[in-house]
Amino acid sequence: MLTSYSVSFLPNTPEPSRSAQVVRCPSCNAFGYDDDDFCACCGAAMGNRCAACGALVRHPVAFFCTRCGTELPATEG
Repeated sequence: MLTSYSVSFLPNTPEPSRSAQVVRCPSCNAFGYDDDDFCACCGAAMGNRCAACGALVRHPVAFFCTRCGTELPATEG
């Protein structure tokens, strides 16, 4: 016999108002949000910081900070 269940027992919580995009951790490939500083699964930094303004730089081959335009140092790799 099949039983139908209702989801009315769930609280009426609004959807999160998060405007961040989903990204992958560069270290463990887990999912996270682009406004996260560190991965929730492995704790790795989700990007580097601009020395001039402190903005998180997530693009792996960025030459300039997207917030202030400062030239970024070359990354090893």
